[in-house]
Amino acid sequence: MRTSLRKIVLIISTSPLLLAVLCEKDNFDTLTVPNETKVSISQGPNFSLNDTIWVSGQVSSMLFDEVTSDSIRNPNETIKDLVDVLQLTEENGDSNTKEALIDFEIIVLKGVTELARQCPESKLITVAELRADMSFYEYEIGFVAKTSGDFVLSWEGPIILKNDNRNTEILNSYPVKGETNFLGLTNCEITSLILDVESSGDEFFFTVN
Repeated sequence: MRTSLRKIVLIISTSPLLLAVLCEKDNFDTLTVPNETKVSISQGPNFSLNDTIWVSGQVSSMLFDEVTSDSIRNPNETIKDLVDVLQLTEENGDSNTKEALIDFEIIVLKGVTELARQCPESKLITVAELRADMSFYEYEIGFVAKTSGDFVLSWEGPIILKNDNRNTEILNSYPVKGETNFLGLTNCEITSLILDVESSGDEFFFTVN
């Protein structure tokens, strides 16, 4: 009887482990790779007041499944990008930027824009819309310049900036501790650091005269 009881106890005690193994296996039935949004921007680098800096983004509606090597439909109903809109400033500690979304009027041709709940004075959310043929998600927005100065658009998330020139030479006029390739992004009085803008690839600089 003891032997039978031990067997029953063993089966009961190991059942959660077996379920965990099965669930873990199920989790690997699909392993998708997120697509990067391809972003194009009006080249510049120089714009005049009331000029529009156009930004367009496009990302495939299909995802690559590494387990099956197939392309599958993206189950997400919305595709969002988050971009920081900042003006370059003289060195202030580790920062050489300030919030600047208020310095632009936003025009939307495709998709939807939202102000981020945190740092709405600098962070803009772009929501892409699905094309009629369901092949891509796209957005197209314009930044109408209302203030002169040097500015940077910096994306938080996986993007590919298609512009051949990101105009990084503009940053040379705003060194931090003698470093001209250094960018201190300040949002809500919190500064995040990009130590090497040239290798980052997610920033675009321009001047409004």
